[in-house]
Amino acid sequence: MASASDALRTLVKGAGISFVGVMLTKVFGYIYQIVAANALGSDLYGVLSLGMMAFSVITSLVMLGIPSSVQRFIPYYRNKDDEERIQGVFDFSIRVTLLTSIIISIGLFLSADFLAIQIFRSEQVASVLRVFSIAVPFCTLATVTTNIAVAFKKIRFKIYIRNITESIVKIAVTAVLLWFNYGLFGASIGFAAGWISSGILGLYLIDRKIFPFISGSINSVRERAKIVRHSAPLVLSDVFNQITSWADIFLLGYMKNSSAVGLYNAALPTATIISVIPSAIGSLATPVMTEFYSEGKIEDMAQVYKTTTKWVLMITLPMFLLMALFSKPGLKLLFSPEYLEQTVNFIGFSYSSTATALSILAFGYLASSLTGISRQIIEATSQTKYNFYLASMTGLVNIGLNLLLIPDYGVLGAAIATSFSLVTSSVASIIVVNYLTSKQPFKISMWKIFFSGLVAAVSTYFLIKALADPVPEWMLVPALAAFGVIYLGLLLLTRTLSEDDKMIIKAAERKIGVDIPYLDEVIERFS
Repeated sequence: MASASDALRTLVKGAGISFVGVMLTKVFGYIYQIVAANALGSDLYGVLSLGMMAFSVITSLVMLGIPSSVQRFIPYYRNKDDEERIQGVFDFSIRVTLLTSIIISIGLFLSADFLAIQIFRSEQVASVLRVFSIAVPFCTLATVTTNIAVAFKKIRFKIYIRNITESIVKIAVTAVLLWFNYGLFGASIGFAAGWISSGILGLYLIDRKIFPFISGSINSVRERAKIVRHSAPLVLSDVFNQITSWADIFLLGYMKNSSAVGLYNAALPTATIISVIPSAIGSLATPVMTEFYSEGKIEDMAQVYKTTTKWVLMITLPMFLLMALFSKPGLKLLFSPEYLEQTVNFIGFSYSSTATALSILAFGYLASSLTGISRQIIEATSQTKYNFYLASMTGLVNIGLNLLLIPDYGVLGAAIATSFSLVTSSVASIIVVNYLTSKQPFKISMWKIFFSGLVAAVSTYFLIKALADPVPEWMLVPALAAFGVIYLGLLLLTRTLSEDDKMIIKAAERKIGVDIPYLDEVIERFS
């Protein structure tokens, strides 16, 4: 890779494609959850959420850290034009994860009753686990093949495999079965069908369109030791990350009930919308950072690190502020009234559990989004043991706080615990990257973004409150418009944009094939 500017252009081009993919996943995933939540009610939706939690943790364990190795070694060997070792990465990754997943799938099917009663304290979870067990090997195939596509920078294939096929099949099958009153079983079948279809498609597309690892005749040189050394620390790291992601769901179900899980899982996916842009950028960051690191271009890597973090902040800060200020009308627009009826007393005041949980979780995901590239850099340096240390620390903090807060505060306590653990992990990842590379992600000019966002948020809040209190759902549209105008205006007035930022905007214009009138003149005038 020639320079940091070239890398930023690559990220803009790829992230544009990836953004579409991630948006499709988030939108379709959100639709699935809204449909399931409103059709099943908070109790059965909580049961489904517990099943999805178990599926996520199990499939993370089955991956054995292989996806990270795929993204680490394929770009490395491509840079050296070593097709035999690329074939070796394919062979090892597919065979090991597929064999492991089949064994785990059988074990999950046979132990569903035990897990449902002894772990989740709900017999209804057993039927969900049995259905999900069938999808485990296919989820493995989908995950490995999408990581292969990303390693080859063929993001469109990831979109085909995961973002379109898995999502559309899941929603379509679920909607049809719910229409015919199959309830929880129908929603479970829909979830599994999405993974089955994407796993089959992924295997076909990678072999036929990217690299003929099945149909070709390339000799395989398997450097198992290298892959194992890189992957091994990530096995427990991935599991701890899943524990961090799902500890709140599990402990809510264990210490409260499935209804509390359902309420909480209305707020959680809404908060994760903040991670759409960082996920799009992060999906391409590892190969880019790996190339820079392998070529010794640490300063170029640092420039990309800072510029991408700045753009993530510019985009995610408004999302957080709007979620924090208008959480209740936003949730009322999407979910049935039962999801906002439960309240909790905290520091002398009564709050809507779900709406307040959304505001708290949004802050945690903002912090996590800002440091997502830090974790990609750690992987690029192959110092994956630090990701394990970070995940372990975060998991322990999250579990400890959930155990402490859920008994008294329920949904709100789970949100506080999860958000605090995400912030802790974010700060720690910055410290680790600084230790490994002597680089940090922040520019002094970022204070202008915080200033612009806060002023826009406060102005919009009091303007909307003056017009209507409480804020009705239809007021969200003018609120969004007012915030956008004030925020963008302040970014220009404070001269937040740099030369790199202007280059990114121009690259984005070229990518989407749109020439926005007067945009260049405005940027030049206020930069």
